[in-house]
Amino acid sequence: MTPRAQKKPTVQEFTKIKSTGKKVELRWVTSEKGADHEHHVKSAEEPRPELTEALDFFKPFVMELLGLEDTAFDEGLRVTGLSIDTGEDGRRGMIITCRKDLEHTNGPLIFNTPHIREAADDAEDGSATDGVGLWLAGMADALERADAAASGFLKGERAQLDLALAKP
Repeated sequence: MTPRAQKKPTVQEFTKIKSTGKKVELRWVTSEKGADHEHHVKSAEEPRPELTEALDFFKPFVMELLGLEDTAFDEGLRVTGLSIDTGEDGRRGMIITCRKDLEHTNGPLIFNTPHIREAADDAEDGSATDGVGLWLAGMADALERADAAASGFLKGERAQLDLALAKP
């Protein structure tokens, strides 16, 4: 194969991963040959449990960011979305969207965490050194897990439906 015939791999980065358990919304950017292409998909197809679980993996981080890690606030709390960006310095940032069922209301509490960013490799660049506004330990791994589950959804991995073909 000549160098000209070789195709460079397309880089894919999710900018939004959202799942309510019954609906999924994904936004991502692909970069190929120096050009960025934005993509957006909404689906009413139920995702595999891995996507919901990957989002809920962020619950302990939300509880820590809110200062509620030793409370029962996480009961009825679901992480429904991640909004992800990349700054000019190459560091990723994220806002986590949550839904909390409330007992005495006719609707849930829906809220976003403040925007948080990956720590800089070199703290001499003026970035926060006390951890304020920065990703918590383990968030990069959790995001990789969510990326993998979202990629699976794009590849057609959906929840298995029960088929009533025959009665025993």
